[in-house]
Amino acid sequence: MVKNYTIFGERCSGTAYLEALMEKNFDTTVTWAYGWKHFFGFEDFSNSDDTLFICIVRNLPDWINSFYRTKWDLYLAFQRPPSKAESLKKFLHEELWSIHVDKLKEGKVVERMDDRNMFTKERYKNIFELRRTKLKWMFEILPTLVKNCIFIRYEDLRTNLTRTLIKIQQKGRFRLRPSIKFPVNVTNHIRGNVKKAAEFKETRNEIPDRFFMKREYFGEYDQKLYPKIFNALA
Repeated sequence: MVKNYTIFGERCSGTAYLEALMEKNFDTTVTWAYGWKHFFGFEDFSNSDDTLFICIVRNLPDWINSFYRTKWDLYLAFQRPPSKAESLKKFLHEELWSIHVDKLKEGKVVERMDDRNMFTKERYKNIFELRRTKLKWMFEILPTLVKNCIFIRYEDLRTNLTRTLIKIQQKGRFRLRPSIKFPVNVTNHIRGNVKKAAEFKETRNEIPDRFFMKREYFGEYDQKLYPKIFNALA
């Protein structure tokens, strides 16, 4: 019997939106006993049969632009490249690694080892390797480690909320929250420890397509999940 759920997904993939939806609609609780939602693949999944693992992905163009704007937890976010062009080059094509941001207050740069490649234990060579590797783990490895898991696209939450939430509900056999008119959508959430409402909204992409919209950057699962985007590439 499923008692709770957890979420796995890269930064800027809709994990906060998904968590807020789960909180509003279903009589269940989230757990982070199997790793933080963005940094996964290293935990022990024993005794996890009562947890539904929800994996979420966002299409490459929108995701990479959103992540470029925020650079959550990336060491790159605290560097000062001499130009926007250099910043973009580092973000797309150079070694990528994350840090414990809270340690910066102590004057320390401490790498997050749980954001390394879970197969090689090395830093990711670039952002495209990071994406391919995490999608591969979610699709191929996680289902062999846990009893209950489901994979959704962020876009399906935005365009067909009812169907996607019903899909999750049926997988976890979750009860609806009492006295709600299902589905309950959300427009904002409380971000981190700041206690400040962050609005869920779409923002215009700023990285020109020519820098990353190439077939060589689309991994196997990007091709399967977003065939229209992939097939439109030259």
